[in-house]
Amino acid sequence: EKSAVRSFDQGFKFLGSVFCRSLVFDAPRRRDRDGPEVVRSFAELAGDDKALASLGEEGSWMRLLASGPDPGEEERRWRSPVASQGPDKRVAYIVSGDARVSGRKHGLWIERKGLPPQCIAWANLAQVVVLGGHFIAPSLYNHAMQHRVPVALHRRDGSPLGLVLPDGVRSPSPRAIRQWAWGRDARNGLPVARALVEAKISNTRLLLRRQGESRDDILEMLAGLAKLATCAESIDRLRGVEGQAAHAWFSAWPELVGADFPWPGRTGRGARDPVNAMLNLLYTMLYRRTWLATLSAGLDAYAGILHAANGRHAALASDLMEPFRFLADRAVLEALHRRRVRPEDFVYDEKSRVPVRLREPTLKLLVELWEAALAREVEWQGTKASYQRHLDRQARSLAEVVDGERAGIEAFRMKW
Repeated sequence: EKSAVRSFDQGFKFLGSVFCRSLVFDAPRRRDRDGPEVVRSFAELAGDDKALASLGEEGSWMRLLASGPDPGEEERRWRSPVASQGPDKRVAYIVSGDARVSGRKHGLWIERKGLPPQCIAWANLAQVVVLGGHFIAPSLYNHAMQHRVPVALHRRDGSPLGLVLPDGVRSPSPRAIRQWAWGRDARNGLPVARALVEAKISNTRLLLRRQGESRDDILEMLAGLAKLATCAESIDRLRGVEGQAAHAWFSAWPELVGADFPWPGRTGRGARDPVNAMLNLLYTMLYRRTWLATLSAGLDAYAGILHAANGRHAALASDLMEPFRFLADRAVLEALHRRRVRPEDFVYDEKSRVPVRLREPTLKLLVELWEAALAREVEWQGTKASYQRHLDRQARSLAEVVDGERAGIEAFRMKW
């Protein structure tokens, strides 16, 4: 780069010309028809032994200029828009309605009436999640962006409103540019999508086996669908297999949730029953975590494979979260089986845009259960780590596929 070397003794390139000591080599063009000929390229100049001899010991940098930019330089200089999501990081959830949150030089500052202020160092934060309407000082965003800590905004029911990221995310990584080219060939994405769906179905089937319910018919159906996923001939066919598996899995839920909570079937946003409201909240938390994992891996989270990449949501995050959906299902089932939640722990309002809302203590409980689930350590592919680290590892394996360093993605699969 023209600003990388400033000394005339060493030489530098500026406005198309090369400067070295008392010599000036003009840009790759001719002055005019009658004037002296100048070099047409720096490669030609570097191959001119006479010119290099006149430079003496400084001729080596001319060969460097002629060779063009180092292909790995741009990769090394790119910086992830989010801070490292290491095992020592934590997520700060803002749940209490009376909390006043601001950002200070040393960390996130939280104030609540009747309690001493709490400060969480920026170096210890993976992200800040705001659930519902709270007093959020502008200084929170200012300091969070300086320390590359993302801020996720959600409604009280967990539905996403936005994700605030530092400006670095606007510049695609070199890997994301390669990902776009890789994704144009449908033959590249189909094996990845197959692996993700097959892992999702296998994990769901194993979770059902662990519930102790005698549903051999559903287990057999899920086993067959997992095999179909591995040989689906198109993305559309694979989506159909995934839909069948989801229908089979949730058909077992009337027996799994118990008598206290009626199960009307799986519904998305605007759920009118407590169980679906809890599932929607945790699925959104998983989606946000997976989004950050894709960014940390240098991937474009909006370039989906299995889910439609329509630009309205991070489709690749939806893809990569599929093998981990069972974590949200398991957390909800554990809360129900251990009677940690009851019907009176929810607010019901049929006329509201959100017919069922979690009361604040229930919301806190569910967040704690979710974080504990992510922090639980399991062994996978010979490595024992938390589910969060395995989620990051799966995203990195896709990055290696995009780079041509790996033949297929390592989709997470549970062990019995």
